[in-house]
Amino acid sequence: MIITNHGRGESVLINIEDYTKYEEFLHQRYVAEALAKAKQQAADPDTQWADHESVWETLGKQYDV
Repeated sequence: MIITNHGRGESVLINIEDYTKYEEFLHQRYVAEALAKAKQQAADPDTQWADHESVWETLGKQYDV
């Protein structure tokens, strides 16, 4: 597996098992960052909240399910 830096000339060659671990690491980092952002938004007193049913209703209409 070859990973490039968005085509900027830097690359690294790793085996597929290590790539799987790398992908898992990136996913975990993304989730941690998203949770931190959500916590920050939840702590903001100006955050607008929606009730559970309206969220599912909106998603149902948006995705026609």
